[in-house]
Amino acid sequence: MKQVQSPSGGARKLYCDVTSASIEKLSKLMLKSRTNQSPETIKNVLKTKINPTAMKVGIKILKSLKDGRILIEVRSIDETNLLSTNISDKCGEVLEVNVPKLRKPRLIMCNTPQDVTVENLEETILAQNPELSLKPGEVAARFKFRTKGVKLTW
Repeated sequence: MKQVQSPSGGARKLYCDVTSASIEKLSKLMLKSRTNQSPETIKNVLKTKINPTAMKVGIKILKSLKDGRILIEVRSIDETNLLSTNISDKCGEVLEVNVPKLRKPRLIMCNTPQDVTVENLEETILAQNPELSLKPGEVAARFKFRTKGVKLTW
């Protein structure tokens, strides 16, 4: 194993330990002006009316986007909810708060057996993949169609 010297001259770390650092997932919050103000004006309104240290919210990123919105990233969903309610209470007449939600991914399954139907597809996926820890109702089959000799389920 290759060892890497730390820049401060401290203890050596293994290369795999340095490169496999866990990535911190941040929660996002989008702000848009109701009266078509510039992103700099939106930032000034935020800085004058909102005090994140009093709320104990750590803002990681405060960034202007090309379309005139402001992106705020914090560490957790609880901090996102707290910050969004506080912004809508204090700056609701000037700013519009939007918390993006995750969408369910779509998947096309190729070469499914003939005995798998749209009705029993959910039970089959849950039985064959217990490591995914899916719950009934999280997987839904929409329809089944055939192409040139290959059966696809969606």
